[in-house]
Amino acid sequence: MAKNDRAALGPAMQQGLTAACVFMVGQVKKSIKGGRDYEPNALLTVAMKGSMTPLIDSDSLVNSVSYRILNKAHAVVGASLFRSGKNVGIAIHDGFSIDLSQPRYRKMRAFLVHKAKETGIAGRGSRLGKKTGFLVVPPRPFIGKPFSNKANVKQIEALIANFVERAVANDKRVTVKFSSKHK
Repeated sequence: MAKNDRAALGPAMQQGLTAACVFMVGQVKKSIKGGRDYEPNALLTVAMKGSMTPLIDSDSLVNSVSYRILNKAHAVVGASLFRSGKNVGIAIHDGFSIDLSQPRYRKMRAFLVHKAKETGIAGRGSRLGKKTGFLVVPPRPFIGKPFSNKANVKQIEALIANFVERAVANDKRVTVKFSSKHK
């Protein structure tokens, strides 16, 4: 393919990449809203938010899912939910733990212990107490799952190919030649 031909395909690639990103943003949002594929919330979490469904408290995580086109051939789809300068969306996706024995987390531990008592969870299967060492939030890979789905990958490929094929059909400057070593 000549240099001019590649330049003519640029806008089509950009449109295809954008369409693929919009599609995947929708798939990631479905993954978050589904919630059933993830480890259930802890008893204290359920008592505090009133729901067994992981990831959904408000729509802030769902609404934070977006995409960014990096260049002609690369884009990123993800969640950028920031609180206090930290990307909470990625922390939830990957999971994390907090060492509650650290002095800087005393207030958090006191708050959680108070909530456990207030909601009646303390002593009823809750492992939260004065000697609790770690608060563990299990990974909930709401971004990874849609990208590992083969049907989604095929849809992404089809969306990009569709825009490129239309550009080739509509632009007489573009010639695509296929060659094979086997004749």
